[in-house]
Amino acid sequence: MADGDEERAMEELKVVLHSFYTEGRKKGLGVTPRKGDVFICTSPKAGTTWMQQICHQLRTNGDMSFEEISNVVPWLETCEDIGIDVNGEQVTSPRLFKTHAWRPHLNTSEDAKYILITRNPEDSAISFYNFLNGWFFKKDSISMVTFLKFLFLERGKPQTIMNNPSYWEFLMSWWPHRNDKNLLWLWYEDMKTSHREVVKQVAEFLGYDTSNTDLIDLATENSTFNFMKEHERHFDEHTWKEANNVRCHMPQDAGLESSKVMNGGRKPKPDLRELQELLDKKWEEVVTSQTGLKNYEDMRRAHSLEKKGN
Repeated sequence: MADGDEERAMEELKVVLHSFYTEGRKKGLGVTPRKGDVFICTSPKAGTTWMQQICHQLRTNGDMSFEEISNVVPWLETCEDIGIDVNGEQVTSPRLFKTHAWRPHLNTSEDAKYILITRNPEDSAISFYNFLNGWFFKKDSISMVTFLKFLFLERGKPQTIMNNPSYWEFLMSWWPHRNDKNLLWLWYEDMKTSHREVVKQVAEFLGYDTSNTDLIDLATENSTFNFMKEHERHFDEHTWKEANNVRCHMPQDAGLESSKVMNGGRKPKPDLRELQELLDKKWEEVVTSQTGLKNYEDMRRAHSLEKKGN
């Protein structure tokens, strides 16, 4: 692509990003947790939709009658924009929410439960680009390297409640609370390799009888890649897109052909050598400086050892 074309696409992307969140974000993040509420907390593209489906299947015994997953498991930052009252009742208990906010922007409570999922930063970055490519900007009008330098690497600590944290700042806001009794810390990679076991962990954390193998099997089957791909419209954010694309200066139908059911492991990874040094540097500056942990796998090992010690 010509440099001028990419520059124009970047300017258009900035307009979209500036318009994306409304004042409803503040109301959503300001929700007062009730006893038993469950908050799914992730940085973008770290298994959020997957966990929404797992939790909803467990609490409803396999219901698939919803329009779109965020209609029944609201995204705190945007639920007001599709007419969902964040303080209202949900289809059943417990109430479930998702958020990409860092911990200081949430009204946390010892009476609520928190499921934290993290994913390798490189894989998160690639998936983030693939998800927004063709929705927030015209397909392939911005290169992956340009996009990630601008939107993934330049983020830092949020300046206001209207801003998202970087991947690394999000991670560090939760890390000191990893052993809290009301927090379940999961790793996306374990969700892929030990799917049923993770479903069982979640069920136990939420208080379900894990000896009920029928429920565990059902929630596992209904959250497989193949099942969710077959029911893709339930996971494509079309409710939000149809109501808000134009407001955000995008075409009415932008992104309607894509969903959040993406299996990045089936595609060859792009060559990100140009960015790897920057990703490693960011980890060192934010995570290593606070924890001494040298990289993502080092953090996973440390967490695993802590769990075995407990």
